[in-house]
Amino acid sequence: MKVSAIVRPLLVLVVLGFGQSLCQGKTMVNATFSAKNSFAKLGWKPAGAWDIFKYKTSKKNPGWVARFPANPPSDGTLTKKFPVVKNPKQLTLSVDLGWGWGAANQGSDADGFMLVNSQGNGYAFAVHRTQATWAVQWAKVVNYVAPAQWNWSPRTIDAGIPSVLDGGGLEHVVVTRNAKGHWTFSCKTWNNNAGGKVTFKSTATNSFSKIILLGWKNFDDEVYNHIVLKVKK
Repeated sequence: MKVSAIVRPLLVLVVLGFGQSLCQGKTMVNATFSAKNSFAKLGWKPAGAWDIFKYKTSKKNPGWVARFPANPPSDGTLTKKFPVVKNPKQLTLSVDLGWGWGAANQGSDADGFMLVNSQGNGYAFAVHRTQATWAVQWAKVVNYVAPAQWNWSPRTIDAGIPSVLDGGGLEHVVVTRNAKGHWTFSCKTWNNNAGGKVTFKSTATNSFSKIILLGWKNFDDEVYNHIVLKVKK
């Protein structure tokens, strides 16, 4: 099911809230998941059926991941707070994401995440397992809610990937923003490792304090790991 076709009332979770000033070139978040620690101990707040899980596969095994399992009763969120970032010169957010099982071209599968401020205003990004203009999308978020119609890539992008159990591992997607509000959403392995990206300009929200991983009702596990946020003030 296409993200763009549905208004998702994104209930939101969140994490810590700080208001400190930043050092130049600071790593604000560098998160991985482990069976030794709960989401709470790792500084994440789950809402919905999230768990920390490890797949049994010998090829490109991503290890322990945050998993939103297949066929959940409702959508969910997994939130991490960080010290407020106000209009940084450069912001880079990277997320490893993928799916536990299912076909590499199953377009109904989608992973997504938000970067928002304390009021829930900011931006959302989504990846579908397919080759289409709607495979890669972004949207402005107001009060933790994305609109019914997301923005699609102006070009076809192949964002399909084999499942973790089929040896596909995870995609490493990167979001960047500069002080003028120029955004890029990219991945080096899209388009059969040729890479692909979507760019846009928006200064609707200039401060950020939360990363929210999105779990959507679907037929395949949605998985995430290694979330890194770096800023230059």
